[in-house]
Amino acid sequence: MSFTRRTLLIGAGAGLTVLAVAACTDVTPTPTNTPAPQPDRVPAPAALARSNWAADPFARGAVSYLPVGSLPESRLALQTSLGDRVFFAGEATADDEPGTVGGATSSGLRAAREVVDVVDDGERVAIIGAGAAGAAAARLLTTLGVDTIVVEARDRVGGRIDSRTPNGGASFELGAWKLGVEADSGVIAALDDLNVATVLLAGEVALAATDGIASAPLPELLAGEVTAGGQLATWADQQVEDTSVADAVEQSGALSAGVGDLPAAAVQALYLESIRVAAGAQADAVSTWFPPIGLGAESVLPTGELASFVAADLEGVTLALSTAVVGVAYDDDGVSLRLGSGESIKVDRVIVTVPLGVLQAGTIQFTPTLPLSMRAAINSLGVGQVEIVRVVFDEAFWSTDAVLWSFAGIEAQISTWINLQPLTGETALIGIAAGDAAASLKSVSDDELATLVRELLEPFLD
Repeated sequence: MSFTRRTLLIGAGAGLTVLAVAACTDVTPTPTNTPAPQPDRVPAPAALARSNWAADPFARGAVSYLPVGSLPESRLALQTSLGDRVFFAGEATADDEPGTVGGATSSGLRAAREVVDVVDDGERVAIIGAGAAGAAAARLLTTLGVDTIVVEARDRVGGRIDSRTPNGGASFELGAWKLGVEADSGVIAALDDLNVATVLLAGEVALAATDGIASAPLPELLAGEVTAGGQLATWADQQVEDTSVADAVEQSGALSAGVGDLPAAAVQALYLESIRVAAGAQADAVSTWFPPIGLGAESVLPTGELASFVAADLEGVTLALSTAVVGVAYDDDGVSLRLGSGESIKVDRVIVTVPLGVLQAGTIQFTPTLPLSMRAAINSLGVGQVEIVRVVFDEAFWSTDAVLWSFAGIEAQISTWINLQPLTGETALIGIAAGDAAASLKSVSDDELATLVRELLEPFLD
């Protein structure tokens, strides 16, 4: 499958979760005589902030997904408690809305309820991780009168929610950059109660190419994507073996029609990129039997401090920050947590909420060793890479009011850009890199990243 090399500019509209067309290994670009980038034409950012989840030893990736051949039962296997002493939570363990903040929160509540069923009066429970899952578990246990301590390796709460509020500036998020209106409804309600602002990702749809303007009415485009998703699911159900989403698109005949001014190849690239951003992995690695949700659901962008709802859940809870757990030993008498400092904490039960990437890396040693079924489940799930870059400019240099911009058929390490100006009035852009492109940014310095950003944004000059 190939797509003519060109740059597309896409605006998000009502009902859009992620709408992104980008270069990736799933779509092979056809080279043309495209002028070399001239980054000096784009002003230098006044401020730049970035995530680096791949390099974060307490994350080792952004989100979990199901690779080709893996099954949702792996997530269920991770919910298994060990001797009613060690319990597990986190978005990778969620059988409902995995990979979302809402799914992480639900998993924490599920694990806390399991603990409540077996805990005795006077016992102490530890929770490893002060992210959404750990905070939800701590809130429930504390409310029910259980002596609870939360142990967090970082010097802040939130986990893979990383909210920043510069002096005198607006808050922004370098982790969970969007929330699904349905999948994260409980989180959004909590933010409303805390007066934390969110804004619906909505606006005009505009696709600008070097050879002119291509466009598609948003309802027609979304309807086409939903129909194609259904066709892919029907095709996948008839296959003897699982295959990748990229192969399914090519072999099934789904997405074979254009939408509006978009040719079929552009619609295919659009769908594949939506999968890549949702999974944090190339579409040729993602299961067709169990794909993540790409297009079709409304989303909001947190414009206030998203981590506020985590902090609210942790109010009144004993919290130990900058305290990394490197070992969990358990027996019939209780649990011992070995810390990176060499000290230990003795508790009766523990809820482990660390990310899947940390479990895969084995940075926490379990004694006894985790059962084979759990180790197999941990290794069968995939860890997706998504990185966020936020750049602020002294003034807008772009000429479009489109909310979301993206590239198609061209190698772009940061494939998707959100234009905050029509949403919040800020002259700021949020870039999203996913899959192999996100992983490649791991060793890029801030100065190199600033130069890369200027090169990538050059097509959007006035």
